[in-house]
Amino acid sequence: MIIMNPPLQRVSKRFIIQSLAKESIVRLRQMIIARTGFQLVSFDYSQLELRILVHLFNDSKLKTRLINDTDFFISLAADVLKKTEYEITHEQHQNAKQICYGTLYDMPKETFAHETHMNINEAEEFIKNFYKTFPIMTQFIDDIILISITNGVSYPYLLSSLKQTTINIEQQQQQQEAFIIAYDNKKNQIANTNFNVNKHCALNNNELK
Repeated sequence: MIIMNPPLQRVSKRFIIQSLAKESIVRLRQMIIARTGFQLVSFDYSQLELRILVHLFNDSKLKTRLINDTDFFISLAADVLKKTEYEITHEQHQNAKQICYGTLYDMPKETFAHETHMNINEAEEFIKNFYKTFPIMTQFIDDIILISITNGVSYPYLLSSLKQTTINIEQQQQQQEAFIIAYDNKKNQIANTNFNVNKHCALNNNELK
C-alpha cells in the first residue's frame, strides 16, 4: 500500500486539531483498519533505512556504529556535538535521529527546526556539523549532484533538497512515487528472503522431530 501527497511517513503519528469548542487529538494510523475477518500486521526492520544509506555511502565510521551494541543515535550525536556519549541528552538523541531520517526523506531545514524546536540558525548549524562530521557521505552526495548536472537529469528524490531545481510538482511526485515503489520493493525482497529462511528452518526442525 502506497499513500502519497503526502507520504504517510511524513504525517505525524498524532496531532492536535483545535477549534473554538474543543481540542481534538487525531491518531491518523488508527484510521487505517482491516476488513472483517482480517488483521493488519506491522513488521519493522531495525534501522533499515540507515543500513541502506550506509551501504550507499560506504562509510566505515557509520558501519562501525551499526555493528556496535551502543545506541546508534547517541553515538552519532556525540560525534556531531563533540561530546561524550554520557553527556548526550534525550533531546540531542532525538535531534540526531531527525537529521538522519531527514536526509532520507528530503526534510527541509525549516521542518527540521520545527520538529526539533530549534530556530533556523541552530538547525543550519546542526545540519552543517552533521555533514562535516561525515565527509564520505558529503562527498557521495556531491558526486550524485555532479553526475545529475553532467547528464542533464533531475536530481534524485533522495537528494532533492540539497540543490534547487526547476522541476515541476508533477515531475517531483513521479520521482517520489518511483523512489517509494523501489524502496518498498527492496524491503519486500528482504522480507520474502527472511520468510523463506524461517520456513526452511521450521521444516528442518519438524523433520528432526
